Amino acid sequence: MQCYCIQKYHEQEIAMAICYECERAICQRCLIEDQHKDHKKQLMNDFYTLCDQFVSHQSEEMALKRQQLENLKKDVIKIIEQTINKSQDIQFINNLPQNQSDYRRKIQLIKKVDNSVNQYTDKYYVLLSDINARIKQFNDEYWEVNQIEEIEQSIDNFAQLDKYQAPIQIKDQVSVFTYHNDTYYVITDKTLQVFNQNMILQYEKQYNQKIYRILVQEQWIILHQFNKLLIENKQETFEIDLQNQDLLKIRSLENKQIGLCFMNSVAWVIKLEQLDNINILNEKEQFILSDICLCDNQIYISCINQPTISIWREGDLLKTDEIKIDEHVSCMTIPQNKKLIIIGCRGFQIWNRIEKQLLKSVRLSDFVFDIQADIQKIVAMSQKISIYDIKGNELYKGEDYAYEMKFVNKQILYTTQGILKKL
Repeated sequence: MQCYCIQKYHEQEIAMAICYECERAICQRCLIEDQHKDHKKQLMNDFYTLCDQFVSHQSEEMALKRQQLENLKKDVIKIIEQTINKSQDIQFINNLPQNQSDYRRKIQLIKKVDNSVNQYTDKYYVLLSDINARIKQFNDEYWEVNQIEEIEQSIDNFAQLDKYQAPIQIKDQVSVFTYHNDTYYVITDKTLQVFNQNMILQYEKQYNQKIYRILVQEQWIILHQFNKLLIENKQETFEIDLQNQDLLKIRSLENKQIGLCFMNSVAWVIKLEQLDNINILNEKEQFILSDICLCDNQIYISCINQPTISIWREGDLLKTDEIKIDEHVSCMTIPQNKKLIIIGCRGFQIWNRIEKQLLKSVRLSDFVFDIQADIQKIVAMSQKISIYDIKGNELYKGEDYAYEMKFVNKQILYTTQGILKKL
């Protein structure tokens, strides 16, 4: 089960944690923003575990209360039976003259029986009311834990685009997309649409579940559905079980590989030509992985909640080194020349990858959630798209709120409010 963030412009982000101060689920973007910095938070998996324990405890408590209720019902019936058995005594006393001393015994006996019945009846209804209230509270809390809201935005009026932007005409609302070899791969809920560079539809394919992410590498199409990956080529389709782990990011790696970052401190490296062999990297507990890169047989892994980039050797998956950052890392990229590593945080930092030396830091008002680069330009996506030269000087700042971005062959594509655009 995957829950989604309800923060504006984050509606398609998978929730990663619960913020107890704000009393809501938060996503990767929310987690690293200052407004949640000092708040008490808990990873979603741990929260689900606590909820399951709560449900189990409440179920046991309800069973106990129901048993107590049955016992009280039996007691009430017993009192009523005793009352009926004493009715002969009461009838006899009623026939006595009122001036005799047995009259007091009659009154006391009647009151005693009535009080006993009323006492047990009151207990019965108080307990029943308490049980009903607890069941309602239990159902409400359990529903809140398990709710998944699909938020669809209808766009009635679209603001006029500035001269740098052009919409790509797709009839349905775009959820995710990618671009590879002059081909657009567009996901609209459960449908994959493939267009050529002139935006002429080549083919489309329907799936039985919603698609959350898409990646294309050479002849392989990788699709992320709930709790599984579909890896397709022209001949066949392979399915990989994600083992109930919350997938945060998929990256294309060197040597026909893909990298997967999970919320529970685990990363997978999958060779597309050997799908039965998955290399698993385990970081320290409570590390929330944000990105993965592969360069010169070294795997780089960043964390949202730790100011560190760890470096692993590709062959034997041994952790060999790390880069200490003064901020938590939300994303990273390594340009084609392999000399730099560019790190997204509140803004971004340009590092010499070989010497692990900071070259420049660019501070922004928002966190950068995706960053991509070639040998000339850096494209950063925070709430909006910004373009910089490779030295960190700003060239362009967009106006649209962007959800997803791709920078391929000097072409910048992004989605805003379900519309695919290019710069």
